[in-house]
Amino acid sequence: MTIANCQNAEVPKSKIVDYLLCLGHNEGGPKARFFLGWGFTVEEWTVLAIALTRQANENAYNESIEGNHGTKYTVVAPLESPNGTTPDVKSVWMIAKGTKHPRLISSYPAS
Repeated sequence: MTIANCQNAEVPKSKIVDYLLCLGHNEGGPKARFFLGWGFTVEEWTVLAIALTRQANENAYNESIEGNHGTKYTVVAPLESPNGTTPDVKSVWMIAKGTKHPRLISSYPAS
C-alpha cells in the first residue's frame, strides 16, 4: 500500500538544499556525498524532490509508525537518479496530525 495522498507530498526546498545535499551538514555530509554522487545537484534541487516524490508514489511503504505528532512512513525502493542508475534509498515521510498529505522527513542509502 502506498502512502495516502502522495500526489500532494511536500518536499521543502530547505530539506533538499540545506540537509540532503549540504556537505556541511551532519559530520561532513554523508547523505550529501551519497546523493551528489548519483548526479543530484543543489542548483537542480527539484530533480531530487521529484525523484523522492515519485519513489513514494510508485512504491508501497515498508513500515508505518503512529506517534504523538502523526504517522511516519518508510519507503525503501530504487530512486531514479540523474546519472541513469537507481540506487536503493530509504525515504521517511510523515503525515502530521491535522493534515492529510505527507511531508519528507529524511532520506538516505537503504543499506
